[in-house]
Amino acid sequence: MDSTVAGKRLATGAIANWCAFAANLLVAFFLAPFLIHKLGDAQYGLWIFIESLLAYLTLFDLGLAASLVRFLARYEAQGEITLRNRLLNTALAFYAGLGGGAFLIGALEIPWFTLRVTHQEPLPQNEMIFFGILMACNLGLTLPLSVFPSILDGLGRFGLKSIVRIVVLTLKTLAILICMETQPSLLGLGIILFCANLLEHAIIAGVCSVLLRDLKFSRALIHRETFQQIKGYSLNAFVLMLAGRASVQTGPILVGLFLSAPEVTFFGIAWRLSEFAKALPRSATNTLTTAFSRFDAQRNLAESQRLFLNASRLALWVILPIQLGLFFQGPSFLETWLGSPTHAQQVYPSLVILSSVLTLLIAQSVAARVLYGAGQLRWFARWACVEAIINLTLGIVLAPRYGIKGVAWGMIIPNLFMNVWVIREAIRLLGIPLQKYLLSTLMPVLCGASLLCGAWLLLGAPSVGWQNLILNGVQALLPYVLFVFIWERWLQPIRQRIAETKIPSPEWVSLR
Repeated sequence: MDSTVAGKRLATGAIANWCAFAANLLVAFFLAPFLIHKLGDAQYGLWIFIESLLAYLTLFDLGLAASLVRFLARYEAQGEITLRNRLLNTALAFYAGLGGGAFLIGALEIPWFTLRVTHQEPLPQNEMIFFGILMACNLGLTLPLSVFPSILDGLGRFGLKSIVRIVVLTLKTLAILICMETQPSLLGLGIILFCANLLEHAIIAGVCSVLLRDLKFSRALIHRETFQQIKGYSLNAFVLMLAGRASVQTGPILVGLFLSAPEVTFFGIAWRLSEFAKALPRSATNTLTTAFSRFDAQRNLAESQRLFLNASRLALWVILPIQLGLFFQGPSFLETWLGSPTHAQQVYPSLVILSSVLTLLIAQSVAARVLYGAGQLRWFARWACVEAIINLTLGIVLAPRYGIKGVAWGMIIPNLFMNVWVIREAIRLLGIPLQKYLLSTLMPVLCGASLLCGAWLLLGAPSVGWQNLILNGVQALLPYVLFVFIWERWLQPIRQRIAETKIPSPEWVSLR
């Protein structure tokens, strides 16, 4: 395939992936207040709690999907049809076992946790338990069925996968709206999510059968050698997945165990908003791993440094107005979005705490791509586990005394130190002096932050209503956007001189 055509297909696939991701994010954002009002705080809180429990069971994937994509792409390029069919059959059998294990664990643990969280709430216990088991079954089926989306990824057909997901997302959203308007219930929502998941994977499986007409499924094609090959995943990468789940998903679980289901809703709104805020920038930074890996293999240190500094600054330009906007416009935004002053008052303190590290977290996200690209994950994995343990410990200590705000502090305190450590490791690995990183990345962003803060202080808090929020936001963003444009386009000579500044590296910097 011509390199130009391959590049265009890769760019198109990346855009399609991002659009599907953005569509899911927007639907989740706008459905959240609707579902809260229709289901009530207790049922919505239970949903968030069960989702957090099941998030741990997604670790049964063991990071093997990436291995499947890699080998499928290789066999397709080599025309190895037999090896490709063995790979897919073995992966399907392996994932079937993992899916069964995930379902059994979920079906056993969810009823106990459900009764523990809702024992003081006037909810139909049997219905709530059945919803949890249905979601566990959904996860158990998703693991083996994930072979088919991985096939499209391995074939580079990201656009097809994204189209299917957007179509099913549209149907699912319409079904949820109809269900909630006619007979709102958590069980009804669970049935819709279960059916939509099966429909999406069935369509993708059909697409795969059309693209690979010589694809065969048979027990005879399940090979032990192929199994040994695809399970050769990185232990450090898996540990990082585990630590990441523990750090992110622990909060709602602790609130449910130590407080109540309605308080899971209050905490969950703040938690999900902070996740929404960092999701889109993170989806862009995650694509940097391949580039850093390539530069590392080529020993092209200069390009790695340039990419790291530019990507860090651009990511911070994006996240900064989101973080400051949540702080200055938070109360008005929450009341407008949720339609409830009570919910806004309960959610805002936790939202401020959880979003206080957004800028640093996105900077860490870029730095983490350096470590992944260079394969330097050993200490990253260990410190991520330490962060998860401290997170859990602080949450257990602070939750009974300080409520959901204590859980929020328990999440961000260890994350703050972890973010700083990852950034430090990345600039050490790349041989970038700390002064140069601060001058080329943080200095312009802090100048832009001062403009944003000054504008919002002068404008004051906006009145409730989308029109007022948008007008207030646009007025504050105008000087910021102008400053970003000037810095990125007109101050290129100054940026170049900063980039070429020869500052002695600190003793801890080790050049590769």
